[in-house]
Amino acid sequence: MIKLPLSLPALLLIVSVALAGSGYAQADGKDKEGQDHPLVSRYPDSKILKHRQRAFDEYSLILGKVERKEVAKTQTLEGKITEINYEVGAGRSTLEVFRNYEAALKGAGFEILWQAKGREELGTWGDMSRFFRGMHMTDANHRYLAAHLKRPAEGDVFVALYLNDEKNVRVQLHVIEVKPMEQGLIKVDLSAEDMLKDIEKAGRVAIYGIYFETGKDEAKSESKAAIEEIGKLMKASPQLKLLVVGHTDSVGSYESNLELSMRRAASVVKAVVEGHSIAPQRLKAAGAGMMAPVVTNRTDGGRAENRRVELVEMIEK
Repeated sequence: MIKLPLSLPALLLIVSVALAGSGYAQADGKDKEGQDHPLVSRYPDSKILKHRQRAFDEYSLILGKVERKEVAKTQTLEGKITEINYEVGAGRSTLEVFRNYEAALKGAGFEILWQAKGREELGTWGDMSRFFRGMHMTDANHRYLAAHLKRPAEGDVFVALYLNDEKNVRVQLHVIEVKPMEQGLIKVDLSAEDMLKDIEKAGRVAIYGIYFETGKDEAKSESKAAIEEIGKLMKASPQLKLLVVGHTDSVGSYESNLELSMRRAASVVKAVVEGHSIAPQRLKAAGAGMMAPVVTNRTDGGRAENRRVELVEMIEK
């Protein structure tokens, strides 16, 4: 049984997973690193084995069976990501711990988007290990759920919860707080003249001032200045023909990134052609997906730098 708060603050919903009468258990002195997420506490007598947090990144939320490392359905999210790996004390089952989390999330207003268990519904541990690292377990008792909490003022929260067992129950809790990216970290305010100089020198130029919503292909309003400069470039150089190439980071599948990068490039072409009266045959959309990173995708900053649009000169002879 879960002890839930009698009233929940309007702007901060805390999921309590303490057993009735036991209060919140901190497992003093056992944690290897990190601390609990402020929105979701740990199961009693649990210790943190691994803690990782990223201020802003992409996350593929599993919403369907994972089989041979392919996922039947996912939802791409962007925001602050916290990943915590717990080990629960002896004597607990995956079912008991899972039901406590499930009830607590529902009680705090989360909607359960999808849940599954075992090899037949969820897939093998080997398949799941691609998404939930550091859990060397068996397939029989593993369980998963994805949940969503709507918070119009602060940004929605998503939870991915994966449980398995070996000697004791292991819990991997991923909390994704959807929020806008902190912009201005990469300053590349290129004018049409700057773009032309780079194209004449290197045959290409990277544009970082074009932004998209998660999983969407329509450029956001913040992209207007960069698109206007591309329009000025095309008008100032009437003989110039360009490939507009979309690039992504490595989060998500190869296929989905390739398709999304192509759609985004096509959206930029459309915005320039229709918004600045440029002949459509002068611009051609292409998608490179994750194939051409400029730096490593192992860091947040690297992934941000790899998400870009490039203009590549087309020379036809």
